[in-house]
Amino acid sequence: MAYEFQIDELEGPYTDEEGSQIVEFILGFDVEQDSIVVMSVILFPTTDPNALELCFGIRTKTASGEVSGPDYGREGADLYIPREYRAQVLAKVRESIALVVAAALPASIVMETFYPALPPQALQKYDGAAAAVIGCGYRLEDSFRDTENGINYWLFGKL
Repeated sequence: MAYEFQIDELEGPYTDEEGSQIVEFILGFDVEQDSIVVMSVILFPTTDPNALELCFGIRTKTASGEVSGPDYGREGADLYIPREYRAQVLAKVRESIALVVAAALPASIVMETFYPALPPQALQKYDGAAAAVIGCGYRLEDSFRDTENGINYWLFGKL
């Protein structure tokens, strides 16, 4: 793999064909695969018409138009985001959250961890995401770890 890390400006928000609101920024390029690697911050529809779910993850986009699903794992972060740039990337994620929330302004926002039983250090990025949502005029209505599956959940309501 000939990946080159090169963080770029925010793009969006835009709405995809499924009704999701998205802001993303380039993390780098893989010249051998003729693809770009982006961090996508997405608010997507839920079964509740008044709520959107917030997620953020790494996706790849090829020159032919193929787009991968979001990668929420540490392996993707280790592969595409050098350690010395992680704080900068997380700051851009928080900035992206502010933009996508301002564009959508749902009554409620939900967020959940992808992996169960995350240690406190791994939850720090979610704390930053929660602060970004709160900064957009929302209040944290509930936050808990499900005792059966170990997934953490957050619910925000518009002030």
